[in-house]
Order: sequence, then structure tokens, then C-alpha cells
Amino acid sequence: MKTSARIDPAAWEALRELQTPGEPDIIATFLKIYFESSEVLLKDLQQAMAEKNSKALVHISHSWKSSSYGIGAKTLGDLCSQLEKTALTSESGQSLLVAAMEREYLELKAELLSD
Repeated sequence: MKTSARIDPAAWEALRELQTPGEPDIIATFLKIYFESSEVLLKDLQQAMAEKNSKALVHISHSWKSSSYGIGAKTLGDLCSQLEKTALTSESGQSLLVAAMEREYLELKAELLSD
């Protein structure tokens, strides 16, 4: 697993401080959980967009924002924050924002999982 310019190194350092000697790598464990939950959130986000469900967009983007910041994925967290703030007030630009979120997530995942 590689590091990425998309990840805040301070976030990974904070996670490493939680590492217990002899236990599985905490970063790998957190990333596995993050990627699994992100796949579900991405599908839910796409469905909410298709249904024009603003309340679901707020909820999903809030959840994804929190977990993204938790692993140090600041750019994706910032995109989620933008959607969370605008989902109830304006449909303008939502599809572009969701596309940017999806692209950022897929690029982040590819970078971190590449050999």
C-alpha cells in the first residue's frame, strides 16, 4: 500500500499512534473499512442524485465527509462538505460536484491500492 499526496500525513500519523504492537496494521484496517463503506456511500449518493433527494444527499455527504477527513482524505472531505452545505439550497452544480467526488475517490483508491 502506497501513500498519496491526497492524504494528509498528520492523519495517518495519528492513526499510527493507535497501533498496538503485534496487531494487524491499523492503516490497512482503517482503509479497508473506509473503502468498503465508501463503495456503499457512492452508490447511495448516485441513487439520491437520481431521485433528487436533497435530504439523503446531506446525510450521505456528511457521513462520507467524516470518514474521509478521518483517514486524511482532505480533498474528498472538502468536496463532501461543499455538497452537504449546498444540497438543501441549490441543485445547481450538484451533478458536477458529485462527479468530482466520485473521481477523487476513485483516484485516491487507485493510488493507495496500487503496487
